[in-house]
Amino acid sequence: MPCAVILFDIDCFKEINDVFGHKTGDSALIEVARRLREQLRETDAIARIGGDEFAILATNLNSSSAAIEIAEKVARTIKSIVEIDEMRLDMSISVGISVFPEDDSSAQVLVSHADVAMYKSKGSEKGSVNFFDSRMDEIVKARHVLKRAMPEDIVAGRFYLLFQPIVDATTRRMAGAEGLARWLDLGNRVVSPRDFIPIAEESGSIVNLGNRLLEDACRHLRGWSDLEKTIVPISINISPVQCGDPSFAARLIDTIDKLEVAPNLINVEMTEVAIFKRAHVIHKNLEMIKTHGIGVHVDDFGTGYSSLSFLRDLPLTALKIDSSIVSEVGKVGASEFLIEAVVDLAKKVGFDTIAEGVETEEQAVLLRDMGVNFLQGYYFSEPVPENQIVSWLAKSVSYLVA
Repeated sequence: MPCAVILFDIDCFKEINDVFGHKTGDSALIEVARRLREQLRETDAIARIGGDEFAILATNLNSSSAAIEIAEKVARTIKSIVEIDEMRLDMSISVGISVFPEDDSSAQVLVSHADVAMYKSKGSEKGSVNFFDSRMDEIVKARHVLKRAMPEDIVAGRFYLLFQPIVDATTRRMAGAEGLARWLDLGNRVVSPRDFIPIAEESGSIVNLGNRLLEDACRHLRGWSDLEKTIVPISINISPVQCGDPSFAARLIDTIDKLEVAPNLINVEMTEVAIFKRAHVIHKNLEMIKTHGIGVHVDDFGTGYSSLSFLRDLPLTALKIDSSIVSEVGKVGASEFLIEAVVDLAKKVGFDTIAEGVETEEQAVLLRDMGVNFLQGYYFSEPVPENQIVSWLAKSVSYLVA
């Protein structure tokens, strides 16, 4: 009968430790072990092999595919852990599976193959399960190359910002820009954020990277001011790990003050899922940032699990309506009712609204008519280098299509 090695680790566990504290992280590991002991068969063996990584030896399987049933059961069990130490968690795992005798007969090699499959899962959506495939070796090796190069390239300035304009929904004039990170590696290959952001979060480099990009945004603003250009605010994405550092707000404010940048020219963006964890340190930092005059935006709004009633109590200045909702505008569906409800609530609590992912004139007009304040998307411009933004600022460019 076949048997399988099933390896998994908890997605973004470092974030749990950094945001909620190591005590909560330890409690989460204990709860994972307790629930797994209850759920697994007597013929299965489980061990924690380091950090947040666990290994299961599943024996007496009827077929190789039976391993995925065990893996999915484990994933559901861990997904059901939603609160630890009165802290709300969003837990999921990345799973890799290797099978005896199909993948190898050596225990050491089987574990190595399962590890390769697990790293493939970590590069996919949260909660992914993958069997070992020999082609994965090259993928994992490429990820390791990027992971090793990242810290040095952050210091060397090989990460840079492109800018996507944000326009006033009524006048179509540029009212801001989102700074979007790119990486030019040593081979002069542009690495997509889809490839490097998960690696940065997994390795902990996301904090240094995020801080560097915020500093770069401030330097760009300072440069525009020196050129006596019309200046628009820059929005920068920050991670919950970055904002979970108690010194984050003070460091950002110090950077802005040293570079003599007006606070209202910087907006920080966090995803809805991250900000609605309601971690004490994050909210304290965001409150301090907002009090100083820096904008605080919820990114990807409408995709998470937050309650609209919480919005009035959060230190926010704007909601960015997710592109998945915007893409349905003008089609049959409930997205327009949702957007109208968000716009109405935002007005009542004093937030601006920004629709991202605008791709057509019809969407732009409908969103304006629904009361959305600002628009962003490829219909107006793709992300562009700084020199193009500076040229547009000099011309006070309008994106009015008529």
